[in-house]
Amino acid sequence: MPERTLPLCAALIGSYSKSEKWEGLFEVLRLMVDDRMLPNEYLELTILKACSAVTLLRSGKMVHGYVVRKELAADTFERDVVSRTTLVSAYMEWKDSFGYSFFGRDASMQQKGLKPRVTSWNVIISGCVDNGYFEDALDLFSEMLRFPHNPNDVTIVSILPACASLKALKLGKTIHGYAIKSDLYRNICVDGSLVDMYSKCGRNDYTEKVFIEIETKNTVVGNKMIAAYVNTGEMEAALGLLKSMQNDGLKPDEITYNTLLAGCARNGKKNEAYALLSDMTLIDMKLNIVSFNVLISGFQQYGLSREALSALVDMYVKCHDIGSAIKIFWKIEDKNTVAWNSVIAGHIYNSQPEEAFKLFHKMLSEGAEPSSITMMILLLGCGEMGALYVGRQLHSFVVKHNLDELHNKLLTALIDMYAKFNCISDAKLVFDFIVNKDLGTWNSMISAYSINGMAENAIALFQQMEMLGIVPDNKTFLALLTACSRDGLVDEGWKYFNSVTKNYGIFADLEHYKCMVGNMGLRVY
Repeated sequence: MPERTLPLCAALIGSYSKSEKWEGLFEVLRLMVDDRMLPNEYLELTILKACSAVTLLRSGKMVHGYVVRKELAADTFERDVVSRTTLVSAYMEWKDSFGYSFFGRDASMQQKGLKPRVTSWNVIISGCVDNGYFEDALDLFSEMLRFPHNPNDVTIVSILPACASLKALKLGKTIHGYAIKSDLYRNICVDGSLVDMYSKCGRNDYTEKVFIEIETKNTVVGNKMIAAYVNTGEMEAALGLLKSMQNDGLKPDEITYNTLLAGCARNGKKNEAYALLSDMTLIDMKLNIVSFNVLISGFQQYGLSREALSALVDMYVKCHDIGSAIKIFWKIEDKNTVAWNSVIAGHIYNSQPEEAFKLFHKMLSEGAEPSSITMMILLLGCGEMGALYVGRQLHSFVVKHNLDELHNKLLTALIDMYAKFNCISDAKLVFDFIVNKDLGTWNSMISAYSINGMAENAIALFQQMEMLGIVPDNKTFLALLTACSRDGLVDEGWKYFNSVTKNYGIFADLEHYKCMVGNMGLRVY
């Protein structure tokens, strides 16, 4: 190993900082200290940034004290606005008010040759807002306007939350006017902050106006508009906006659903809340503790103790604690379908299908009505038990009770069940029965052919799907490539692999490449 020198250590520390490998950075710093090698005025800024990143307040203060004590370059922080900004930013991230006092302790900073840049003002303003010093943030914003540098979009985004927290609507409108005048209005971050500010100031009329005028919306700004509706109890508008987002190609996230769950629960809209939970599960969105907390809290506020307990059961199931879920479940006096579904699903997910079907029979004996979701859960259990006859009985139950009407997801689950038992003709009968087939239905039938070694049928069905103008997705191509790989259709496999991006703009992922590796193996042998 070469001899440790200050330039070598500085290079290592700089590299670790860029890649955010803080442990390595501090290890190099420790070796420097062991060798009695002290950092210079440039290196200490990098170390300070690292202390800030891992919230080491004491270490950061030691670095600051070291610089002042050694008078590095006549005190780096007093001579260099960048260094000063770095120090202020670190203190604000540590939630230490010294950062604010250090920045503002000398009103005549220019006397020392320091001219604060816009970034300097933005750091201290956002730091004040993040730490709850809203009035100080507004004072600093006013002070900033006396300097030659004009506020930019980051400044506007930083100061608007202070207006919102203080309900300073008049000032917020003034800043809005400044943003329009300065051509910052069409910035999505500024627009989102305006939506949030007007909402928290109780002016949803302004909120809607700003939101409607945003040309290119994203999920973040959509979430803020949904939150605005939820806060005023306008749940129909909030749920309607969710559908609009989905139709416009925006992908709702956990914040979207948790905000809507809280609103539905607080307003007693239990069916809508459970539908949202179901949607989250169907799109493979992981339910987190926040989802269940807002449900339980909201139901309790509305006086729906049964629904709160049902949500608690579901939470324990999702946490794989089936024992606690069962204990809570039997404490519910008037059990609803959602509660039954939760414990049945819990047994299925914990590889206890027999217990799940025992509960289903108990559910029927107590007069509870199974839903399409109940059937979808139980169909998964049939595959795990290897019980085709039970699956057929469930199919008969579905038809007898009209649970299949306008419910493609349940019919798709039936296709999947029959495919697993190699009953491809039964799967095809269910597929043909569906009048308004969606993409998920087509994918399920193509997969059914694929797993049963019927690649030519899968390809023919895909071509039929294309003729009807239905746009395929990643799952469609994965089923096709799998079919080609299993049946040794090497050329066809490459044809569809190349068309994924070329014809449909879909980027191949790891699973697609795995199929093609299998295809290449077939060509070799």
